[in-house]
Amino acid sequence: MTRSQQKYLFLAIGIVLSLWTVYTQFFASEEALRMSDQYHIDKAMHFLGGVLLVGIARGYFGFSGMWAVFLVIAAGIGWELFELWFFPNVREFSVMRYEVWRSDMRGDVILDIAGGFASLVWYKEKWLTLL
Repeated sequence: MTRSQQKYLFLAIGIVLSLWTVYTQFFASEEALRMSDQYHIDKAMHFLGGVLLVGIARGYFGFSGMWAVFLVIAAGIGWELFELWFFPNVREFSVMRYEVWRSDMRGDVILDIAGGFASLVWYKEKWLTLL
């Protein structure tokens, strides 16, 4: 994939993630949010976020594969804390159903990391083949 194609791919992923965030925070009904939680639709967004972060970290900032994955872990945890502090529906969810929220948060971070590793495979990181 050429650098120009990568830019368009990362732009498309960024737009999808932004639209998903706006939809879930401002337009989604309670039923839509419940279905997203029940069927783990938001996990796809976390996976794409991991792909995007590692792609940008590797392709544009020259991070090594391992540091790019550490960045994804930090960003995934940071995003979950950001949601908890600034999104009222997430804060309410965490209080009303703490165990479910904790499990969902853990799954979100795992999918962030999986997306990061998928991006590394896409870049054919040599250290990854040793695992």
